[in-house]
Parts: sequence; C-alpha cells; structure tokens
Amino acid sequence: MPATRGRIMNGPYGGMGGSHYNEVHGEHNIKKIDAWGRSYSGYNVLNGFQFTWDDNYRGNLIGQKNDNIHRGFEFGDGEKINNMTVYAGDGEGYVNGFQFDTNKGRHYSIGGTEGKVNHLNNLGTGDLIGAEGRDNIHGSGEVVDNMDLYFKC
Repeated sequence: MPATRGRIMNGPYGGMGGSHYNEVHGEHNIKKIDAWGRSYSGYNVLNGFQFTWDDNYRGNLIGQKNDNIHRGFEFGDGEKINNMTVYAGDGEGYVNGFQFDTNKGRHYSIGGTEGKVNHLNNLGTGDLIGAEGRDNIHGSGEVVDNMDLYFKC
C-alpha cells in the first residue's frame, strides 16, 4: 500500500472491465458519499458512487445511479473511518460493495458482501480522499468494476 503525495492507496479491488476514473480532489477530504447498489449477473454489486469534498466540490458520477438502492453518508466534523471492508472479485468480476465504521460510532454499507473480503489495513489518518480505477482500461461501466481507495497520510 504505497503512499504518494500525502496519500495511502488501498487496492486494487475487483475485476477487469469498465473505463478509467480518478475521483481525487487535491488533498481535500470527502465530506459526503452517495452510492447506489443493484443486482447484476445474479450478484448484489456497487452500481455507482459520487463524492462531495469538504469544499463542496461535487465529483463525477462513477458507474450508474439506481434510485431504488441509494445510500448516502455525510461525515461529521472530525469524523474519520476506523475500519473498512471492500467486497470484490479477486482480479475478476466487480466491486460487490463496501462498508465502514467511524470514530463517532456510525456504520455505513452499500452493495453486496459476495466476493473476496478485503479488510483495508492502512487507513492513514482515517480521512478518505478519493478513489480511482487503476488504469485506462479497468474501472467503471454499467457497474463499478474495480477501485483503489485513497486515504490521507
């Protein structure tokens, strides 16, 4: 889990489909997550997500929305991620879902729990700052195919 430019990367998680995305906004912390789930090829998966950072900049929609399975989360002042798990195929398939707990005792989850269980080992300060599809071939399409997650050092 390399650290570059004040970031710690966890990942990649998921498969080999989709297109590249890079949802990082400098070193700003993510303030709000909007995410959508869906059933896809018989599995519950992460259909899409969109971040809003602490300066109210709203990023791109990655994947697609499904208003039937929408879950939002807004971080409070000083709220950080204590632990996080990503469920995804191991070099194949999709990102099924993810969940985390915060230092304020709150829990968030979206999508399914099928696939490989990936406990993120290095969350840095606990401040989530972004996500990226690992190259210009793999990332997101109809669903989120793969992701790297970035935390502040």
